[in-house]
Amino acid sequence: MRIELLSPESAKDVDLAQWQTLAQNSINVNPFFEHWSLLPALKWFTPNEDVFLVTAYQKDTLVALFPIQIESHKIGIRFIKIWCHDHCFLSDALYLSDVAIEDILIKVMRRLKVSTLKIDLHSRSAYGRLITQNSFVFESSRGAVFNPETIEPKWQYQAGKVRKENKRIVKRFYQSTDATYVTSKQDPEKEWLLNYCQLEHSGWKRIKKGSILSDINTYNYYKELVEQGVELERVEFQGLVEEHKIFAISFRIVSRNIAFELKTTFAEDFRQLYPGVILELENLQAMDFAYVDSCTTSSNYLINRLWPDQKVVCTSLFFDNQITGKILKAIYRLKKRLSS
Repeated sequence: MRIELLSPESAKDVDLAQWQTLAQNSINVNPFFEHWSLLPALKWFTPNEDVFLVTAYQKDTLVALFPIQIESHKIGIRFIKIWCHDHCFLSDALYLSDVAIEDILIKVMRRLKVSTLKIDLHSRSAYGRLITQNSFVFESSRGAVFNPETIEPKWQYQAGKVRKENKRIVKRFYQSTDATYVTSKQDPEKEWLLNYCQLEHSGWKRIKKGSILSDINTYNYYKELVEQGVELERVEFQGLVEEHKIFAISFRIVSRNIAFELKTTFAEDFRQLYPGVILELENLQAMDFAYVDSCTTSSNYLINRLWPDQKVVCTSLFFDNQITGKILKAIYRLKKRLSS
């Protein structure tokens, strides 16, 4: 097996047809690591970071791919982590079912002479049994839909007060407006990203400098992601709109009938009508994917109230079996015991 570590600049030289074939056949589904999403991220978010794209080939066939970042602990110990930028919500590597992803990771660690690997925001089994069983693993969860048919039954089992509140705000919204629920599939000519960015930038996120338009690199990333993603039918927008008004917009990315809900914004002038909640309800009722990830922590009240399931996401800390790794693992275990 041939393993390459490519700079962000060199990543664009990976054969896109092979990259797309790998994504379509990977044991993990992760649109954040597909070429139309990851290449813009490597282009716009890595000017001063030690980031590489790891590619693995059997003969001349691409069989594994994931980005890494080299970092240094405050005491000077170097380690690598699976690279996730601020707009990436899953770090599962792309690789074929007959590929030993653990072997690739360990070879990369030894090539870079590091003994520690950190993986944020990954599914439980995304990096193989060896990594999973020999890591310190910390779990959290976020809202999900494992089966769209479970949405309505969950809502039926909600407290009567919650059900009545949902019905009340929906009725009030549509009585107070002439809004309709529209998607980019129904209206592909609408400038969806521009409308989203302008709506988001008109509210509190502009003040907090958390909107897409607050940072030129973030805007450029989403511009390229959406342009390529729409062409490949990987990006979908949804909105509550009138002829001259936009009440709320959201968008998602999709791969192999699995969706990841990226962002939602609403017109704050109409906050008393809860347009963001209405759009969330409309999106959930229209779901027809095999699985949907909200990309939102389970502590979010709205997600907890409306989404029927919880997806477990992990942070793992893995130490190799070399002498340095054993020492670091022992130190970490002792520190963890003393702090508990």
